[in-house]
Amino acid sequence: MYTERKPSLGLTIPTGEKYHDFNNVGLGGRSWKELRKPISSKEFRITDTANDLGKNLKTLPHQENANFIAISVASLGLVGIPKIEEIYAAAESKGLEMCPAEAGPVLRTIYIDQPKGEILHIAMDPIKNILGRSDIFKLESSGGTLTLDTAWGDKGTIWNQKDMFVFKVRK
Repeated sequence: MYTERKPSLGLTIPTGEKYHDFNNVGLGGRSWKELRKPISSKEFRITDTANDLGKNLKTLPHQENANFIAISVASLGLVGIPKIEEIYAAAESKGLEMCPAEAGPVLRTIYIDQPKGEILHIAMDPIKNILGRSDIFKLESSGGTLTLDTAWGDKGTIWNQKDMFVFKVRK
């Protein structure tokens, strides 16, 4: 699924770094209940924390199509262990945007050949969970199960070079 080349949007991906494009993805016009339904099938798993997060999800009011790219922190040119806000700023400087939160559940249902062990974090405004912590969605493939889960999204949260984030490609 991954290739090692320069994406058409003008980003230069370092040699050996992997990325994945999600093109023409339909967003908007659906409630959390409608988004959740296909994830609740036997093909997918939704964690309790992701389900709780989804209850506070504000979806786009109108339908639109968008393109997304999953890239590593290293591909953004960051070094060390950057904070989430540094990752988002680096992505914005390269013409990428944060995703609408609904991209998490939508991408979970279409990314069905996700390699085992891979985790993609959705670059989004965090949503408060039931414990008051700010979380983001993540897509995970483990043990043969495709899961929609959550990860910490609070300011100051640090990430390593190999962590992968999904960003919306600016039109």
